[in-house]
Amino acid sequence: MSLLGRLGRLWRFDPTDRTLRVWVRSRPGEDDAEVVRGWIRELQGKEARLELERPVTLANGETVDTVWARPTERRFDFAALWFSFIAVEVRASAGDPPQGRWWLRLGAPDGRGGAPGGGGGDCPPTSAAGSAALGDSAAAGDD
Repeated sequence: MSLLGRLGRLWRFDPTDRTLRVWVRSRPGEDDAEVVRGWIRELQGKEARLELERPVTLANGETVDTVWARPTERRFDFAALWFSFIAVEVRASAGDPPQGRWWLRLGAPDGRGGAPGGGGGDCPPTSAAGSAALGDSAAAGDD
């Protein structure tokens, strides 16, 4: 377990039902990024059920508003969300192969809420237009 995860657990940080910024296309800081509001509704082992404010399209063409997410790096699990972005692989159902790579961070896409101290102000709102397929950043193994 990572130091950030240990600190989060020590402080009894629980990401469940907190508002998140979810990068469903591209990466944080890139011009073509698409960010939607989301919430972790359930933690189950190393995975979380993530609910999205609106449906998005996965790399396989499936449109979903709930996905299962698993952190891609051991040192940044969900307990580290109090501090950092977390890269996750997403799938429509538990046990499915990964269908995208997204990034999570505390706070709403409009910059409200989030980390202690008001964090979340660095994320501009995005349009609610339909999501394009997540091909470029979605393929598992792209690093």
